[in-house]
Amino acid sequence: MIDQLEIGRIATATAENINAWARVNRAYLYRNLLIKQSDTLTEADIFAREGWCKSEKYANLPSFESAERILNVYEQVKTNQDMSVSSHNGKDTTLLRVIGFEVENDKITLDKEKLLYLERLQSQLRKEYHSIYAELRYRLFSENVKRVTSTAKEQMTLSLRSTNDIEAGSSIRYFETESFRKDQSQALYTYISTYSNQISMQGFMLGLLNLWLKQLRCNKYPLSWTFPKATLAERGNQFCIDTIELLFLHMRFDLQYEDGETLSVIVDYQQSNPRIRSLIRMFPNKEKLTLASVGNISKCENLRRINIRGEMDRPLSTAELAKEFLLEWCVIV
Repeated sequence: MIDQLEIGRIATATAENINAWARVNRAYLYRNLLIKQSDTLTEADIFAREGWCKSEKYANLPSFESAERILNVYEQVKTNQDMSVSSHNGKDTTLLRVIGFEVENDKITLDKEKLLYLERLQSQLRKEYHSIYAELRYRLFSENVKRVTSTAKEQMTLSLRSTNDIEAGSSIRYFETESFRKDQSQALYTYISTYSNQISMQGFMLGLLNLWLKQLRCNKYPLSWTFPKATLAERGNQFCIDTIELLFLHMRFDLQYEDGETLSVIVDYQQSNPRIRSLIRMFPNKEKLTLASVGNISKCENLRRINIRGEMDRPLSTAELAKEFLLEWCVIV
């Protein structure tokens, strides 16, 4: 909320001055939230759905182009550059006057005291925007987790051999198919190819690699991995979606819990060691992943792993069986 009294102590500013400057800044800052720009669920959808865009402070904003021109004038005046009225249309000139700029003799100027209040007000508006956007970002993250985990459960149900694969009170069991194995491998390959060279994503990728390496040493229990939601949410919506879909749709991880700051997932308790080894081989050398691994790994002692040696995996050829047998007895260094 804009503190008009604080601004007023810095400079004599009318409510009209303050509201006009706020409208210009909001038209510029909120441009991606006020216009739907993607077919996928975005922060703009939540902003609209919750009715925030109908608030009075977002009504009757100038166009983004007009706001950008006004802000360019502001930045140039700050650096003492001469600005000509003739380079702006009548609406821009009127808005500049309402904000507090002096427009005379084909020149646009602003005294130091008014410049100070514009700077302070702009800082508060930016803080307001980043606070709202952060809330939207994390709400979007939670909705994507809910959507993808729901889809994953539906797909698991469709993959059952028969109704006998579901036991009362138990988790869904499944048998691997060649198609699923290829799809799973392709999903991880695409993910690694897309993100392994982006340094900011490497901490998460190394965390996933370490999770599977430790799972190979723990045959009794599936492992859980708990990491800050910011690890994904602060890297952009596409990285979030790709990662959530990789974990829950393709790798069949289970959601242990999600709270305000963290997400905890459980390795598929039916994922075999041969399958895990085949996935690990797709990762780049650990020395090439320069960031520290993110998250904490622990045992889920209320669950038991099954299919450890791959009895439920798709049938293997003689050559594949020999290869997997050797891998089963290799020590992962």
